Amino acid sequence: MYSVEQITQHMNTVKPESKFSNGADYTQIATDWLDLNVLECLRGLDNQITGVDFVNFRVMNVRDHFAYKYNGKRWFDELNSWFPFYTMMVRGRNISGHSEISKVKLIHDRLELLAHFYHKDFSDILLKVNPISAENCELTPIDTKNLQRYIDNTIHTVYNSKKYHKNKLLNYLYKAKSILDISNAHNGVLPQNYSVKPTGRTYMSGVNLQNCKTTVRNAAIGKCYKYDLRTSVFSHMLELLIDHHGEEFPVKASYINELVQHKKRVRKTIARDTLTNTKTDIDVKISLVKKALTALSFGAKEKAIGDIIYHREDREAFFEHELVKGIQHEISLYKDIMKISYPRAKKLYGEHLRKNGRSSLNKWCSFAYQSIESELIEHIKANAIRGDVLLCVHDAIYTTQRQDLHLLNHEASQLSPTCQFEEEVVDRVHGISYNITQVNAHKQHIAREEQKARGEINKYA
Repeated sequence: MYSVEQITQHMNTVKPESKFSNGADYTQIATDWLDLNVLECLRGLDNQITGVDFVNFRVMNVRDHFAYKYNGKRWFDELNSWFPFYTMMVRGRNISGHSEISKVKLIHDRLELLAHFYHKDFSDILLKVNPISAENCELTPIDTKNLQRYIDNTIHTVYNSKKYHKNKLLNYLYKAKSILDISNAHNGVLPQNYSVKPTGRTYMSGVNLQNCKTTVRNAAIGKCYKYDLRTSVFSHMLELLIDHHGEEFPVKASYINELVQHKKRVRKTIARDTLTNTKTDIDVKISLVKKALTALSFGAKEKAIGDIIYHREDREAFFEHELVKGIQHEISLYKDIMKISYPRAKKLYGEHLRKNGRSSLNKWCSFAYQSIESELIEHIKANAIRGDVLLCVHDAIYTTQRQDLHLLNHEASQLSPTCQFEEEVVDRVHGISYNITQVNAHKQHIAREEQKARGEINKYA
């Protein structure tokens, strides 16, 4: 990867530093060029599709925060030509208010990008790109020592991982290091911007604990207690099916009821029976089934499930499985019920249902479920939670002290008879254990990547 010295030397060769550079010294310009691009390259791994080398890259995210000029001309265009970080594959565009992000192919090795990010405090550049709101900001205490251990203990596995797993780990580490840097800059607390939607749901933006994997979130929060609504969207469907059909609905023979009551067994059965060609361990297969079932509950079609279950034969087997067919049939019964209230919903909530395109039955189903979920979570926080709430992530509540699970479920039943909470003790996550030989090898590898990043050794050596 490029070095600051390499960039500044070239800048001085073609445009010697002078008053025309608007007072910014070339070292600062070169540093920001590297940091902004590295940040965006690593961020783009979050949305990479398996088997595709392209990543999302918000070009304007770099351009908007890189306003340096020389004699009236932007340095962005010059440096993007001399020291590029990507090859444009699909240019981003905006169609009828819907934005499509550019797809690029990264020029630099991802491990070199990680080495640059790993060994530097990025808090200033992260806060420049994600400024903290003065009003809608939620503060969460971070176990910075534990999070640092997680990062240090996990990063070495990247170099021995397969490509897909490597990209996932790189994304985890990017999120974890971003949280750590900003928390260290705020005395161990992570400030997170948020907005509350018409459904009552809170969505966080910028660097936050909501939009990261559970492993990273648990490492960041440290020891606490998590209370999660059990298969909440399916519990909501089951309640409506029972209310609408009464005794005619066969609850004991219901596939959705079976999923709500025995979710682990159902997911494992489907994973074992259908994902026979997907080469991974059973836990990953179960997580794929969980994602696929959740996607179906929100109206995903078979084509969309292809982004979750990649193998065609496994995907076909998934849709042919008795349990999946039964769940899909009951989802369709649920949608028939929602069709009854849909015309009135368009009149009452049309503005929200039309956001990002035309309104649809699927949008109404999501809107109704999220509204009920938000109401239930707020009711539980007000009437059953003792002590501090560390974080809320849609249908989950993280607390500093153990709660009375029976009280939580009693209060939940007042609003939704089919909704139940599950308790999970979140212990400190230290990453993957390893021995001292691996530690030393890891340190040597990182040192070598740093040297490559600074241009001190031949990257192909």
